[in-house]
Amino acid sequence: MKKYETYDKYLVRKPLFSYEILFNNDGTRNIEDVVEELIQNDSFVTSIYWSSPDLYDTIINYREKKLKEDKIPRLIHTLKKYAIRTSTRCTPYGTMAGVALQHIKNKHEPEPISRKARIDMDFLAEIKFHIENNENIRKKLRYKVNNTLDKIPGQYRYQELVRTDNEEKYQLSSLEMNEYLGRISKISHLMKYYEIMDLLSTDFDENEILDFIDELIDIKFLVSELQLTLTSDNTANIKTVLQSLLNEEVYEAEVYLNILNKIDQCISIIEKTPISYLPISEISEIKDLINAIGIEKTHFFHVDMKHSPESSFEPDEKMLRNINTSISILHTLRSGNSVQKDLDIFKKHFNTKYESREVSLTEVLDSEFGIGFPTGSQIGNFQGNPLIEGLSANKNAAGKQANTPNLDFILDLIEEDKKRVINLENINLKPDETSLKLQNFCIVGSPVKDQFFCRI
Repeated sequence: MKKYETYDKYLVRKPLFSYEILFNNDGTRNIEDVVEELIQNDSFVTSIYWSSPDLYDTIINYREKKLKEDKIPRLIHTLKKYAIRTSTRCTPYGTMAGVALQHIKNKHEPEPISRKARIDMDFLAEIKFHIENNENIRKKLRYKVNNTLDKIPGQYRYQELVRTDNEEKYQLSSLEMNEYLGRISKISHLMKYYEIMDLLSTDFDENEILDFIDELIDIKFLVSELQLTLTSDNTANIKTVLQSLLNEEVYEAEVYLNILNKIDQCISIIEKTPISYLPISEISEIKDLINAIGIEKTHFFHVDMKHSPESSFEPDEKMLRNINTSISILHTLRSGNSVQKDLDIFKKHFNTKYESREVSLTEVLDSEFGIGFPTGSQIGNFQGNPLIEGLSANKNAAGKQANTPNLDFILDLIEEDKKRVINLENINLKPDETSLKLQNFCIVGSPVKDQFFCRI
């Protein structure tokens, strides 16, 4: 059985309010009474803002008795769901639920609930897009070749970021090879717009070159220095670029730099104030600034909540052993469609096609010219696509009831309070269902007994 190590910390997820707000000495409270109390609670109303600014505005109008009578029932009905959610569901969601970090051995005094804020990524992507398409800024930026670019016979292939209805997604795009793309594809570092023009200046007039480079930027063959990444501080990078442009007297950069500075100031206020405080005047100022440049957004921030540690709770050694045993069993009975299985198949197909060659990852992951990931049952065989196989499997399995006598047998043994040794070698398990039910049992019910062993 696989062994796991226990770290010295654990994470507790908790809703903003205790579920006790839904009950009193006489039993369950009237949910409408609970809603009326929460409407006057600034922590609750502020939490509503981070998920729905429009609903927040409606609540404020209700508080100030400005809401039309015919809209009040719908508001109360909506807030009933929020009231239950914010007192029973521990899944982090804005400041309606959060996490607390606790040391297993060391107790800590309770700390005030705090917030952690950052700029909303969709909003930041919108600002980046707006900057890149500002005519007075575009030609002052530096560019490089898309880092997903790869060569296949007669073509360049890369992942193109496409915007549709203010949303972004990636698509696989191709361009036929030619001499001029070949020159540009060799750019290995960020270059200024006019430096790229110099690569083509001997063959075309200026307007033709401008149109050509602009097209390559539009289709993301060339990407700017403002490109967003997962591992760096994107806001700081954009501000650095804008400040550099402003130093070069590109004054249009000042508008965007001012917006990002206001956002940073607002984030600082959010993190330093109680969760009941909403910096509405600062947020309104940001909204006015972005509306002035043609951006219409209502979500500017992503806000999380950090709870105070559970200082009175301390898991003992027995509980830690039970958790370890439960996880080991779940690992043994895990789904056959695990990531590890996908990696094993990927390695097998890689060895079959490429043997010991060193190959570009972009080529390997190309589903047409490489092997893709997850790989199909046969290289280059689209009939082996797992999506198609899944449709076929679901169609054939429709209406059939799963036969799980072995699952019932195992669960019965787990629930018995006596020592058991199970040999699973000859048991025909259904991994997905077994893992799910064992997981539910371990989390909702009691931990697996110390005397329970599983031998594969």
